[in-house]
Amino acid sequence: MGKDETLDDRFPTLVPHADSFAQRPNKTIHSSDQEPNDTLTIDRSEAPSLVLEHTLSRGGMAVVHLATQTSLRRKVAVKRVRPEKLDGRAMGRLLREAWITGGLEHPNVPPVYDIALDAEGVPQIVLKRIEGVEWGVLMGAENAVQARFGVPDLMEWNLGVLLQVSNAVRFAHRRGILHRDIKPENVMIGEFGEVVLIDWGIAVSLRGEGRGQLPLAAEVTDVAGTPCYMAP
Repeated sequence: MGKDETLDDRFPTLVPHADSFAQRPNKTIHSSDQEPNDTLTIDRSEAPSLVLEHTLSRGGMAVVHLATQTSLRRKVAVKRVRPEKLDGRAMGRLLREAWITGGLEHPNVPPVYDIALDAEGVPQIVLKRIEGVEWGVLMGAENAVQARFGVPDLMEWNLGVLLQVSNAVRFAHRRGILHRDIKPENVMIGEFGEVVLIDWGIAVSLRGEGRGQLPLAAEVTDVAGTPCYMAP
């Protein structure tokens, strides 16, 4: 700073905020440069709010696409019934999954953003896109786990994942929901180590609420789940 230069000269943008610094130091200052202009509006054109892209995964009944949610300009996952499997029963299962997952707001359960209808009026679930890999892929890959997350002890890392899965299961049980298909392939590990228990499609209710929407565990007689991971 020059001999005759003052702080006001050096940092002119701070001058208007001098009183805030002195009297309200704990209040947020909003920059005028970041104020939205008058031309920003919501696009209410006929363009679809969801633009489907490539397939992320495919199961026996449903397929999950990457999509752009145009209203919020973000990437999401859209789960739909496969066209060749489309019937009332399959759509009912998809809706049940949306209702169950949407009612379980927990850090280890994927958020459901919406149930949307496609151009033909078929329901589809709009979910948070989970960027990561299945736990089963990393469970025995010590080098990969160390490289991704800097964890030297694979057993300790797996136990940490199991604890987070258990948190999701405990939360669901307190809400009266039984997952019925917990396995490494249904646990996603995110880029930063996030643990998410997915695929609640065959979950059942342990309570009487939601009768008609959710199947009751006491009334289910069919076998469901993955044989090598089923409870005895």
